[in-house]
Amino acid sequence: MTHSNTPDTNRHNAIFVYVVLILALQVFLLVVALEAFQADEEALAWPAAGLSAGLFVTTVVLARLVRRD
Repeated sequence: MTHSNTPDTNRHNAIFVYVVLILALQVFLLVVALEAFQADEEALAWPAAGLSAGLFVTTVVLARLVRRD
């Protein structure tokens, strides 16, 4: 079995690595936001929740870019 190192394969692998890193950061921010809500620290909770939602949108966009190819 041979591996193909075409530019598309390399690009998809790079996007996959970014998606995994973004999802890890998103889960961390989601935990921070939930803990801040429980501790009644809204000054931290809302920005963390907003960043987590923004990272989710970024991940969806990257996933659609991979599907198009």
